[in-house]
Amino acid sequence: MSTTVVVTERERYTVAGIIRHLAREQPDHEMSVLGEERRTWAEAFDVACRVAHAAAREGVTVGDRIAFLDRNGIAYFDVLFGGSLIGAVNVAVNWRLAPAEMAAIIDDSQAPVVIIHTDYLAALADMPRGHRRDATDRLLRPTGGFLRDVDRWCGDR
Repeated sequence: MSTTVVVTERERYTVAGIIRHLAREQPDHEMSVLGEERRTWAEAFDVACRVAHAAAREGVTVGDRIAFLDRNGIAYFDVLFGGSLIGAVNVAVNWRLAPAEMAAIIDDSQAPVVIIHTDYLAALADMPRGHRRDATDRLLRPTGGFLRDVDRWCGDR
């Protein structure tokens, strides 16, 4: 069964508008499935709101970047949607790059927050010293389930 979703003129041009609209109009429909992990639009919006609040507490504002270094997965959308709710821009850093290339992208973005999976902490350690390496207190380092770490970063809201 196919459902037609109408996106308003105002919402149709933004990532934030799309998730708001779909969370309201199709809250129980699945937004993503990865293995056994499933996320509805309502759940995705809830996590995105928590990411947005946490990023705002870190000082992220409209036009700032949030760098994301991990493999493809649902966590990417959590950060993409969460950042979009506060007007931040997502910077996806390819996990296949060499550490120096990762550092160049992160440094160029001037992202005040870098979200990095523990699998890539060794790459972080190998990055040339620079803007990102000096801001280790601003890193969210997921260890296992991303939601658990978002909960910790977001204050278990």
